[in-house]
Formats: sequence, structure tokens, C-alpha cells
Amino acid sequence: MPLVTTAVLSFALGADFSNNTIPQFTLAVYNQDSQPAGKALVHVFETLPSLVKVTSFASASAARSAVTRGHASVELEIPSNFTGRLEANHHVAVTIGATPDDNVQSSIIASIIEQFGAQAGNLHFAAQEGMRVQKFPLALPVVQITTQPSGLHPISAGAYYAIGMMVLFLLQTALARSNVILSDRQGDMFKRLCASPGSKARLTVGYLVSIAITLFAQGTLNLICDHYVLGVGFGPLTQTALILGGYAVSLSGIAVMLGSLVNDVGALNGLTGIGGNMAAILGGSMMPIYFFPPLMQDIAHVLPNGQALTALLASIAGTNLSGLYTAFAYLLVAAVVTGLIGRWRQWRPTTPS
Repeated sequence: MPLVTTAVLSFALGADFSNNTIPQFTLAVYNQDSQPAGKALVHVFETLPSLVKVTSFASASAARSAVTRGHASVELEIPSNFTGRLEANHHVAVTIGATPDDNVQSSIIASIIEQFGAQAGNLHFAAQEGMRVQKFPLALPVVQITTQPSGLHPISAGAYYAIGMMVLFLLQTALARSNVILSDRQGDMFKRLCASPGSKARLTVGYLVSIAITLFAQGTLNLICDHYVLGVGFGPLTQTALILGGYAVSLSGIAVMLGSLVNDVGALNGLTGIGGNMAAILGGSMMPIYFFPPLMQDIAHVLPNGQALTALLASIAGTNLSGLYTAFAYLLVAAVVTGLIGRWRQWRPTTPS
């Protein structure tokens, strides 16, 4: 286990210890201006491929979601009247948003935008003075350009680790419940239930419901203590409850699946021990997920605990309820799939180890 953990951490954090330069980061752009000025501003970032990877989005919510879910470092929104206000020599503002871990990248984007405005403004001044100059790529009288906050709320270290530890301890509880299910399967009462004419699905559903309720209550208690004892702030109550409920249900399905698939107590203890620690590391509970390279972040979003963590952090950052439906649906699908596997395997014979 120490070898596996060291390998994962080395891969996830190696770039941060060995590279002193700013790595390439992704800029999520929502350009509402189809006129020349908006295109020119986007083109400025496209000419810096070693520093910025430009990804365009069709809506502001999609661009913001890319930032809150870790797929992009900075969000840039260009208003629809960008070109028109510049041509009229009026002040214009673009919107920049980033998580606290990407403040450096956000400052770089803001600096480039300010230089864009200054360069175009100088050319406009020269043209007014009658000088013959090489026109800006769009020949626009670009003047004052400023940035404004996008409405993304900062995520404090306390909030991050409160969510991370809650997600981790719920995972550990679910894995412990899988051992209980295996012990039940090896008992005489379970054998009598198997021989009874009653519906066998009821026992599976009973496990799923009882584990989900226990996990939801545990997670709620953890968050309440974090809020009132440590003063940690979270997102809207409805959104937090939605994701917490989906996560509890998904973990209950995993617990039933593991407790039904494995027939040996020792093997299950080893599997849940190693698997739980690996899931905690890859899911971002041990180390902030923002530090992971893109591949590791994609793996984190596949895991239910990583999906729940990023969704709850997105809720804190300012994502609305509609932006969390995908994460909630993913957790429900995971619960259904794992629960069906557990239902299929649970009634197969087993012998005590």
C-alpha cells in the first residue's frame, strides 16, 4: 500500500515539484461578440499556445461550469456590445472568473487584456494625430478595457477539506457496511431467507435504503458540525442535500455490490482497504483536485466520491441547481448499476471463510 500510494502521489504532484514555470492552462471563452473586436481578443490568446489553450463555449454557464469542475483554469466572457462600445470610444468591461487556486492564471489573462486595450488605444491616438501607422488587426478605436468579477465565490481551505473529509468518511462507512453484508450472507438467517418463498429483492432493497439513510445522516451531521463548530460555509442547502443524497445512494449500491461479489472476509478487507485509500487519493480528499494533471482529474470525475466532491465545491463556488443535475444523475446511475450487480450476485451460495 505505501508503494502504490507513493506512486499515485508522485504522478499527481510530480509536475509541481519539478517544474518552476507556469504550465499551459485552459481558458474557457464565451464570446457573445461576433464582430471584429471580440474575435481579435480571442485571437490574442490563440497566438499563445504554449501558455493558454483556448476553449470556446456556447453559454456563460457552460464556461463557468468548466472552471468549477476543473476542466478550465479561467473563464472569460466577452459581452455582445464589445465591438460597438469600442467603436464609440466608450468604456467596456469583460468578465473574468477563476477558482482561488488559479489566481495567478487569472492575473495573467487580465494583464494580457489590458495590454490589448493599451496597444489598440495607442494606435487610435496616433491615427487621430494624423500619423500613418500600421493599423491594429481590426482598425478599431479600442480604448479603456477593464475586468470585473464573474460572481464565482472563493473556496476556502476549510470548505475544501470539510467536503473532502466528509466524502472520505462516508466512503469508509460504506465499505465497512459491505463487510456486514458479507457476514450476513454467511449466517444461518440469510440461508433461511434464501429458502423462503418471499421476494428476495426486498432484502437487497432493505440494505440499499438502510445504508443510504445512514450515510445521509452521517454526512449531514458532519456538515452541520463543520458549519457551526468550525465556521465553514457551504453552498445552498437544497443543492448540498441533492448531491449528498445522490452520493449516499451511490455508495449504498457499491456496498451491496462488494458485499455480494466477494465471498472471503480477508479478501474483502484487503480490497476495501486498498480500494478505499486509492479512491480517497484519486477523488481529491487527500490532496486538492485542482493540483492534479488533466488525466488524473478525469479519473477523479469517474469515481463517485470525486464526482460528489467536485459537485459540492461547484455549489460553493456559485453553480446553480441546474448545473448539478448531471452530477446527480451520474451518482444515481452508479447506484442503479452497482445495486443491480449486487442483487444478481447476492443470492448465490457462499461459505464462511
